[in-house]
Amino acid sequence: LRVLYACNTKKLADQCTQGGDVCELVIDGYYIAVALCSVVGIIWFRLIFNKIKYFQKIPRSDWSVCKK
Repeated sequence: LRVLYACNTKKLADQCTQGGDVCELVIDGYYIAVALCSVVGIIWFRLIFNKIKYFQKIPRSDWSVCKK
């Protein structure tokens, strides 16, 4: 029997194991993916932020390929 969050307290864990069942803790991969992507996003933001600000300060005329 696998029940999510059935073992989050000692009382519930004892009730589960009294019947001969095994108390399992199941972690959904969604939360791991969200945490990992958040960390990667924060690191990327911290590394690239100054370069983005630099590009925003460049005048529009300097971006043209064919200068007049």
